[in-house]
Amino acid sequence: MNPGKNSTFNVPNGDGTYGTMTIPWSAFGMPDLKRKYGALNTYLEHPFDGKWYGRIDYTWSHSFGNTEGSVRSDIGQNDVSQTEDWDNQGVMTYSNGDQSNDRRHQFKLIGYYQINPEWLVGANVQILSGTPKTCLGYFGPEQLDPYNYKVAYHFCGPEGTPAPPGSTGRTPWTEIVNGNVEWRPAFADHKLAFNLIVYNLFNQQRPTQFDNTSEQGAGIASPNFFTPLSFTPPRSVQLGATYDF
Repeated sequence: MNPGKNSTFNVPNGDGTYGTMTIPWSAFGMPDLKRKYGALNTYLEHPFDGKWYGRIDYTWSHSFGNTEGSVRSDIGQNDVSQTEDWDNQGVMTYSNGDQSNDRRHQFKLIGYYQINPEWLVGANVQILSGTPKTCLGYFGPEQLDPYNYKVAYHFCGPEGTPAPPGSTGRTPWTEIVNGNVEWRPAFADHKLAFNLIVYNLFNQQRPTQFDNTSEQGAGIASPNFFTPLSFTPPRSVQLGATYDF
């Protein structure tokens, strides 16, 4: 079955043969599928001139609609074809908005400098705006559970306020700096290289996902609501060696 499309099924006639039955999408009382993405990418680049290289990218993008796709990452359903979307009319009520993968602004900077034939230093920076938070609760101000899905509807808190995706704030901006240095000794004809890469150089720790269940029972606020569940990866160091044939 495809959301927004009529579905035709083979059904037994009771005599060993099969007929067909068409169920119109309108019978489910759900909206048509809507998933849109638009982006604009710009960049400024200085080609390597034997001494240095630099590039700045900026991307503005918008991901919106009533479904993220074949996954539902805001509630941890990351395996393909595992999503609560389209299970019933209740979970699709107020489902239209900014989707979980909507990251409106992205800045990416990369550069390196050749100090001399043996030493090269570089860095790259990612500056990313936050993604939408999700607020889920019981259905409506009456705090109902019409489909036995408990805290899975786009209503927020014991008040049952409608909460379309993207209407309850966003995760913080992140600014991650990675640095690297490479040594190519002259005694190996600059073919042997030793390199050091430090990821998240300043060890920034920003929350990237929050607990989005606003209630622990119908009409009962959850004490864990919007507590951080994951953070940007901590600082790490990578050592490597290469040889050019």
